[in-house]
Amino acid sequence: MSVIAPGAVDSASSSANGRLEMHQLGDLTVLDHIQRVPRDSRLKAMAKDGWQVKKQGIFLVASIVDGPHIGKLHVYDGGTRWRLGMSTVGPHYVVPCWVEDMTEAEAAEKFDIFNSESKKPTAFDHYKVGIAYGEKHQLAIKKALDSLGLVGGETSSYGNGEPGAVAALAACKRIIQGTFKSVRDEDDEQVKWDIASERLAEVISIMRDAYTDDTAHDADMLQAVARLRAQHGEVSPETRRHLVNTISKATAALWRSMAQNVQEASGSQGGSVSRANFIATLLATEHNKTASAGAKLNTALAAQ
Repeated sequence: MSVIAPGAVDSASSSANGRLEMHQLGDLTVLDHIQRVPRDSRLKAMAKDGWQVKKQGIFLVASIVDGPHIGKLHVYDGGTRWRLGMSTVGPHYVVPCWVEDMTEAEAAEKFDIFNSESKKPTAFDHYKVGIAYGEKHQLAIKKALDSLGLVGGETSSYGNGEPGAVAALAACKRIIQGTFKSVRDEDDEQVKWDIASERLAEVISIMRDAYTDDTAHDADMLQAVARLRAQHGEVSPETRRHLVNTISKATAALWRSMAQNVQEASGSQGGSVSRANFIATLLATEHNKTASAGAKLNTALAAQ
């Protein structure tokens, strides 16, 4: 089924070679040989949340005019959404499409242009947009930053004479997510978000006491301290002071370098989260070497 939308402009009366049409998902296809094929793992991850109308958007479609696939309606932008829709809401589900007549070569070029020239939103983009529509994770980050007189930014700054900026917003979101999931004895969702926000503020505060430059907002170090806080539990003033002193004994770059060496020696190929765990292990070990009995970190990460 295809329907030209009311008021749509066709190619005969416009310089734009395209028209807005409504199509069932089953009318469309994706020609794999001129399109990226998503991994099954990605489709399975997306399918967990099912089909979400607010995410469907508009499909960009090439009506193929040459070759063995002439007449096919090929989705050159939105192919992953099309596959998800076919496996969830089914082939009769109707979606809006911008359709243009193209040769296969033109459709392949369109895909290449759209994917090589498009820019993935940054963590800061997600942060500011999330705040605008009330996304819970981003609001929790903002609450933590507000409590410390900080702001989210594209680049980090400690904030001498002006509000400090935190650019490690993806790391902040991981800390929020991890804390939220760990609060299992609380039914009130907003309380859980508040606890997560307070935890992030606590972690950032520890880092800002340890360093007085933009490395206080280092993503790996923030995640490492959050890991220690999660395992140890509530931190006493004495333990906090000793942890701050331990962190400040080396730069963030040096902690990362030492952790990288340990990580490589272990054969681990993990990314940011794994690297932060190795930093946490080093911090806990160094901390407990010189801490008094009452100030030690109670964590399995510390080497005996």
